[in-house]
Amino acid sequence: MRTQKQQRLYVALATMIIALLLLAQFMLLFTYKTAFEEFMSISAQLESGTRTQEDRKQLVDEYTTFESAASAPGRQNTIFPTSALEFYTVVDTVMTANYVEHTSRSTTTGELELGSELRLQITFNGPYYNILKVLAAFRNSSIVMRVAEFNITGQSDGQASGSMIVVSRVQS
Repeated sequence: MRTQKQQRLYVALATMIIALLLLAQFMLLFTYKTAFEEFMSISAQLESGTRTQEDRKQLVDEYTTFESAASAPGRQNTIFPTSALEFYTVVDTVMTANYVEHTSRSTTTGELELGSELRLQITFNGPYYNILKVLAAFRNSSIVMRVAEFNITGQSDGQASGSMIVVSRVQS
């Protein structure tokens, strides 16, 4: 028979073994949790990288669409505007037709002579794709004009805002 001292020793030993097993289990659980969080973080980074790559592909597709629209045939009949009003009207019509909110301010001063430069500073706000359509329409316009400066900032839900300076010259 076992003595009472031996029984206590066995109970203490069994309790210690159970405690060590529970401790090992908690350590494994913590390690598993940490590894799972790292996995989710890496997974999110990979997904973000995939989205970035998809966004780049979409931008390239948009650019090729813009270039094909801008290099359309029938651009031989372009002329310089005969007055500042004609130039401003064409720019305003293009912006309005593409549903881009805008505010224009002329930076041209003094008398307009043959070959005088017309500068129009525009601040705009609208859907990103519509702003691309505005740029294509400027390029396809029957009036010769160029975008001298262009700044754009993306906003939520495909919206964008920014400013640009559109330049042309008076014909006569």
